[in-house]
Amino acid sequence: MNYKIIQKGKPGDPDAEKLYYAIPIKSGTTSFKKILDMVTMSCSVNSSDTKAVLDAYFRIVRLELAAGRGVEVDDLFKMRISFSCKGKKNEKDVSPKDITKRKVIFKVGEDFRDMLKGLEFKKIK
Repeated sequence: MNYKIIQKGKPGDPDAEKLYYAIPIKSGTTSFKKILDMVTMSCSVNSSDTKAVLDAYFRIVRLELAAGRGVEVDDLFKMRISFSCKGKKNEKDVSPKDITKRKVIFKVGEDFRDMLKGLEFKKIK
């Protein structure tokens, strides 16, 4: 994993001492098509079948999340829907219009944690 060093101050405090931090450098993006090609090369399933299965999988994941269920993918990760809500003094005053900041909570599993522990870092100038 490549990183670079930046100097920054404390947010909201312009007088704070500026410190140096390592930040990750993304080395590119792997497209869905590239992943399909990689899967096709590593097993006996053709690209169109792989795409059909993955398209169906992602469609089902969206449906399950929208139904309020969490989704687990082996030991890789878990995800679920969450949101924030404006507080009200009375329970009867809380309604769906008070729900804000809808988001997907993504929690890495053991396989990802192990991968993160094994990362090696290289400084880029």
